[in-house]
Amino acid sequence: MTVYRLDFPNLEVKKSFTDTVSAYLLSRRPVYERYKIDLYQCVATTDINNIRQVFHALFSAIPHDWYRKNRLAEYDGYYASIFYCYFSAIGLDVTPEDTTSHGRIDMTVRMDTKVYIFEFKVVDIDKTTGTALEQIRQKGYADKYRGNVAEIYLVGVEFDRNERNITRFEWERFA
Repeated sequence: MTVYRLDFPNLEVKKSFTDTVSAYLLSRRPVYERYKIDLYQCVATTDINNIRQVFHALFSAIPHDWYRKNRLAEYDGYYASIFYCYFSAIGLDVTPEDTTSHGRIDMTVRMDTKVYIFEFKVVDIDKTTGTALEQIRQKGYADKYRGNVAEIYLVGVEFDRNERNITRFEWERFA
């Protein structure tokens, strides 16, 4: 049996697993902390356009070597996992694969009386852009939260596997 050990120098024991992994992956603690603070402010103030900027910068900071000899960039679950880690790290109520009567929401994020419904897609030459937000609408994902919260935001995020970053970010407030 082989035992693997990861060393995370200078990290406090009290940090969550998400904090530890995120800090290790970025290898730049001040940048990591800045992303967390910026993201929290964006969610708290419903500054959805800047959520895109925070995550675009974050994905740009991931070293290209980490994509070698694997196909991570081809799967929306990879990108969703990064979103999940950051939203969880700032203490938000996050539900991945949130089930509804018409399917599964990729991720639901709740803060106070607001709900953000996220759908992630990796867009390639065989896929049309604009499908992430459209899927949220077509499947009626927001219906699950109607009447339970004051504000519902639908957010479609699309990635390009070659760019390894967000290529389309659309959102709307559900009425």
